[in-house]
Amino acid sequence: MNDQEGKPSGEVKLGAGPVLGRGTGGNQRLLAVAREVAAAEGIPVQLKAAPEAMSNDADELMAAGSAATLSLSLPVRYMHSPFEVAHGDDLEGAARLIAALARRVGEDGAAESFVPRI
Repeated sequence: MNDQEGKPSGEVKLGAGPVLGRGTGGNQRLLAVAREVAAAEGIPVQLKAAPEAMSNDADELMAAGSAATLSLSLPVRYMHSPFEVAHGDDLEGAARLIAALARRVGEDGAAESFVPRI
């Protein structure tokens, strides 16, 4: 997302919804399903480029082929400080998205394949 001058990975705003990361540590099919579910449920989401390794085990899980991973985060300000700030709508949206995504993936007969297509 290079539409933000000086923000090559995209701008994230408080109150604009949870953040879906797109990068090497995420399964692109699962990301697409998450975006579909968010749209169907009326949950606003923000998309952010994650061009480098994430600060978690997602890259290793993807490389090993042992799990489909999704980067879903909350926009916050002043992280790791006594004054960390988040927006309540983003928290609620993330919870609703996780629940709806779990229902979609767990539906009977919804044999979603998250194997990367090459």
